[in-house]
Amino acid sequence: MASPAEQANPTQREHPAGRAQPERQPTPPTPQTPQRARSLRVVGAIGAGLVVILLAILLLSRISTANTQAHSVPPGTMGISLVGRTAPNITFTAWTEHPGQQMTLASLRGHPVVLNFWEGSCYPCQLEAPLFKQANAAYQARGVIFLGVALYTTQADGDAFIKQHDVTYLAGVTTTNQTVVDYSLIGVPDTYFINSAGQIVDQNVGQITQQKLTAGIQTAMK
Repeated sequence: MASPAEQANPTQREHPAGRAQPERQPTPPTPQTPQRARSLRVVGAIGAGLVVILLAILLLSRISTANTQAHSVPPGTMGISLVGRTAPNITFTAWTEHPGQQMTLASLRGHPVVLNFWEGSCYPCQLEAPLFKQANAAYQARGVIFLGVALYTTQADGDAFIKQHDVTYLAGVTTTNQTVVDYSLIGVPDTYFINSAGQIVDQNVGQITQQKLTAGIQTAMK
């Protein structure tokens, strides 16, 4: 039975040893100092910044991968056929034969033309370049004109490509996206065989083979 003093003080309880102990009160939280609050804000800002940087790196990586896939076409890929149509005109700045001169595909009418689209950073374009050089040497005297039109390529990259592969035929760059639209290009390399009347008689999407190149030239010369 509780004593009168224990009854008067309800915060005390009977201890197992017979001594009354006061009931513990919860310890109030320690308030954050201004310096600690600032430190937490700084850490939070750094963390958020790192997340933004990582997301930006991931986005750039995906864009780079998409760009590589869009401008590198595997051999045998089927694009939109333009065979039987008049070749859309192209305006380009010559890098060889007439350096710096503005020229057009239409000005070559009257000759069979082998039109090849390429880029300086395109690996399949690098691989097929020797075939065009050899074919130009073999068919130039027979009136066939080889034209290499670069897309998305700087002057420096274009000059490096031309020097590396000893490009002697007509080559230049077009700076308008209209060419990509007109030829329904899904990537490079892409090659079109045009007869002397300006009609596309054959085409090859992706890296060309020696057999396909010879057959296309023969068709264009008919």
